[in-house]
Amino acid sequence: VLPSTPHVVGGQANIQVNGSHMNVTSTPNTAINWKSFSIGAGNSVNFQQQSASSQVFNRVTGTDPSSILGSLSSNGKVWLVNPNGILFGKDAQVNVAGLVASTLDITPQAFLAGQASFSGGETRLVNEGNIHALGGGVYLIGAQVSNAGQVSAAGAPVVLAAGQTVSIANIDTPNVYLQVAAAKVNGVAAQVSNTGSVSAGSGRAILQAGVVNQDGVVQANNVSLGGRGGEVWLLASERVNLGAGSHTEATGEAGGGEVLVGGGYQGGGALPHAELTYMDRQAVIDVSAKGQGDGGRAVLWSDTATGFFGQIQARGAGAGHGGTVETSSHQNLTADGQVDTRAGSVSGVAGQWLLDPADVVIAAVTSNETLSGTTWTPTASPGTINVASINSALSAGTNVTVLTSGVSGGAGNITVNSTINKSAGGTATLALLADNNLTVAAPIVSSLGALNVTLTAGLTSGGVVLVSSPITTNGGNVAITAGRTTAGQGGAISVGT
Repeated sequence: VLPSTPHVVGGQANIQVNGSHMNVTSTPNTAINWKSFSIGAGNSVNFQQQSASSQVFNRVTGTDPSSILGSLSSNGKVWLVNPNGILFGKDAQVNVAGLVASTLDITPQAFLAGQASFSGGETRLVNEGNIHALGGGVYLIGAQVSNAGQVSAAGAPVVLAAGQTVSIANIDTPNVYLQVAAAKVNGVAAQVSNTGSVSAGSGRAILQAGVVNQDGVVQANNVSLGGRGGEVWLLASERVNLGAGSHTEATGEAGGGEVLVGGGYQGGGALPHAELTYMDRQAVIDVSAKGQGDGGRAVLWSDTATGFFGQIQARGAGAGHGGTVETSSHQNLTADGQVDTRAGSVSGVAGQWLLDPADVVIAAVTSNETLSGTTWTPTASPGTINVASINSALSAGTNVTVLTSGVSGGAGNITVNSTINKSAGGTATLALLADNNLTVAAPIVSSLGALNVTLTAGLTSGGVVLVSSPITTNGGNVAITAGRTTAGQGGAISVGT
């Protein structure tokens, strides 16, 4: 099986078939309509182009889906557009300078005009094979996109995007940016699912849709000497799920990169926001430096609710400092995961863990949520932070900040109901910054290493209330700022060693 009935609508192409092999020699920016475009098992198609920056556009005008079961190769960039569906089978081998494959439609005229806006398709794009791009990026686009195989590019973008329309800006640069419209296509959530491997090297990996299910490996690692990690964006308008098999990395020999899940830092910037973001207990995010350098930045964000139960590492290496981790929500946060932002050595400075919901209780358990399959749902408000997660982070040297905002659907309160205990490591800082009231109803203690403690509440309407809550810092500093401060029974403050 080979592609059939070509019609060149732009540029020039010489098409030759020799048994199970097709060779297409084309001028730059050639556009070809095909009645069908499939490659059977054991068959091969090669596009011979002028250079790695040359492109050939292939669009199916018939009714058959494309099944790529054999080999597709090119020294340039290849586009394949088929609104009937595209499957790269488990034995498919794609080796090209760059690939754009879409079940959303785009016309040859739009391609020839330099556009990259896709729309009008309702079918799936599935990859079970091995797709590799050398020099350029890989873009898999559809109403539904799933990857169970391997997709890789060497320092260039790798994009899996699902929606009713997808527009790509800066398609030929590492700083690629997407606009994905419509969380649903014909009433069905536009979904990207990854159970395989996605690797962008030092480039940018983007999974973006109405719903993103990440149960595989997504990497933007830079293994070159002196290189920093790349970027991973997992973005959705409805839900991002990091499942039990999820491993998301943006590491580098000279410094960690960036992983953004559900939105940007504190929900800022132009990136789309997820309503719900969930990270399973077995899921891992790593933005650490590996050789010599600072840790990177990892963000979990949502507009409605974030459930953080996994492991996030943003460690420095050598003399490098620790990185930055944020697990936040505009409204409800449940945090029961592990964060490690240690410096690479005693000469470095540990990093920061920020938790930024509307209201929150720090307690011994988190129980205000349900999990059915991979669907996590909060069942109560305010959210909770497991005190064991804070204790573990402080004891490893991570500085922890809990920050609330009453303008985001809550009162802006922080309540401490279980003992915060730093039991190991060097100096660390705990900052509890309430937009409204801060109630400390349990001790804050350091038994090893100094603990700097900052307690802040709203200066106009809020206050800090210490109830049966001695603060023992083991030589650390204490700063309390509020409109009012009340020390109840047992509310002593000790800074002695």
